[in-house]
Amino acid sequence: MHRTRFTLVSAGLLVSLAASAATTYGLSLRRGTRVGFATTVSALGLESPVNGWSQAVTGPTIPWSVDQTRLERPATFTLPTSSLSTGLALRDRDIQQILEARRFPTIRFDLQKIDGLNAAEVASGKGDFHVGGSLTAHGLAQPVRLACTFVRQAGTIQIKGRTTVTWRDFGLTVPTAMGGTVRAKDSLDLLLESTWDLDRLPIH
Repeated sequence: MHRTRFTLVSAGLLVSLAASAATTYGLSLRRGTRVGFATTVSALGLESPVNGWSQAVTGPTIPWSVDQTRLERPATFTLPTSSLSTGLALRDRDIQQILEARRFPTIRFDLQKIDGLNAAEVASGKGDFHVGGSLTAHGLAQPVRLACTFVRQAGTIQIKGRTTVTWRDFGLTVPTAMGGTVRAKDSLDLLLESTWDLDRLPIH
């Protein structure tokens, strides 16, 4: 009886350890992930959307498990200010001048918090959550909170996020041209379209 009980307990421990090993991963950014902004420019009563994107984001691998709902430790992600592109060279030059890219060559996001995840959504492989942290651009840091969605598919997690800031949040004057007849909207949306690889990590 004791031997049978010991065997069952041992088997249970082995199954538990195997399950833990199977759910420990590292989230790493896949190439092609992009972050950017979206705003509107008004000219002579007409409004046109303007989007800018960068695919040069870099950051660390984040330890994660499939049943995890909170961030265990902070992480920092950066991109070169000069990597932002709107698809129009002249406009890109204006953006770089506005952001003073030579003086402030890096845009930085310090990821500090993930909230709103629940175990049921994590188990289902899709859901909504929020990301909180500090965004530094043009030499100024501001707290930001992104509303995000995630979908887990075949070894990857796709995350999309959005938040709204103003030019003035980062010490920037609202862009204008032609004596003010062309003017950007006071606010702009910050956008995230990312794919993360789920790389299995060794258990220590």
